[in-house]
Amino acid sequence: MSTSSRTLVLALLCAFALMASACGAGGSDSAAGVSADDESGQASDADAPATSLEAGDGIESPIAELLGIPIGDGDAADEYFDDLGRQAEILVAECMLAQGFQYQVVDHSQFDSLDVNIDFESREFAEEYGFGIASNPFGDSFEALENFVDPNQEYTEALTEGEREAYELALNGEFPESPDDFDNFEPGGCQNEAFEEVFSFGEVFEQFGDAFDEIEQAYEADPRIVGAATGWSGCMSEAGHSYSDQDGATSDIRRRFNSILSGSDAFAAPAPSLGEDGEPEIVLGPQSLNSEAQAQVDELAVQERAIAVASWECNQPLREIEDEVRLEYEQRFVDENGAAIREALGE
Repeated sequence: MSTSSRTLVLALLCAFALMASACGAGGSDSAAGVSADDESGQASDADAPATSLEAGDGIESPIAELLGIPIGDGDAADEYFDDLGRQAEILVAECMLAQGFQYQVVDHSQFDSLDVNIDFESREFAEEYGFGIASNPFGDSFEALENFVDPNQEYTEALTEGEREAYELALNGEFPESPDDFDNFEPGGCQNEAFEEVFSFGEVFEQFGDAFDEIEQAYEADPRIVGAATGWSGCMSEAGHSYSDQDGATSDIRRRFNSILSGSDAFAAPAPSLGEDGEPEIVLGPQSLNSEAQAQVDELAVQERAIAVASWECNQPLREIEDEVRLEYEQRFVDENGAAIREALGE
């Protein structure tokens, strides 16, 4: 497992978020959804936290323990997040009722089948998905999203257009009118307020972001980590891959992947639609490529898997020590900030 303190817990939060499963890049049968934030107009999972969250794998994390997140037991973690989801949905319903709207709670446990418990750092993952860029490790998970039925759909469809707009405003707050406004956008509405209250530990990342960054930087600069990673480039060169570090390898694959998808005719009909501002609209879920573009993605995926497997083998010295070093830095963070974090959490 390779992860920093902040990345580990952020990944846990991402695992609960329903949209997290839609971050996957294109695979052998599909390409990624469109993201207005991506330079090529395509979403990619390449920037997602590279962490191991295999259920029940006995992960130790002083930070997760401090926050009360049972990450060492997959079943307990599922139950924990399902319970928080139920609490949040009840608050959403109460908030919406206070504003004159009906709202039926959404059962988030139906998304437990989403394949978020993937060991991104295993050799098996590298062999099957590479770095998870040209191949989509979350492909099967979209079925759960596609089959989702909003229990509030019938109610909202019966509203007038004006009532529906008021309902959406109460539920989600006011969305920016243009992509530029997203830079300073802060979610609102009953849903955001409820989830912020229930998932209060998320505020820790805002209040203690600098401290998280400092401990992460100290971990990465630790002589043991630096020393263990020093031989990676030479090892990769012997395997026939010329990269200075793994970030360079993933960036290269991502650049080539985005280059394929950015072609004007890369997608089979229907093509990604554009918004009124000309920017690609955000689309969740896989989209089909035309045969030529798909063949290019498949070829890139083969190369990616070879590079990822070589990288996994060259990272062996790092894997032998990183968990021990990570625990030291997590514990240091908890020792230095634990009291303040508990106070921020209202404990």
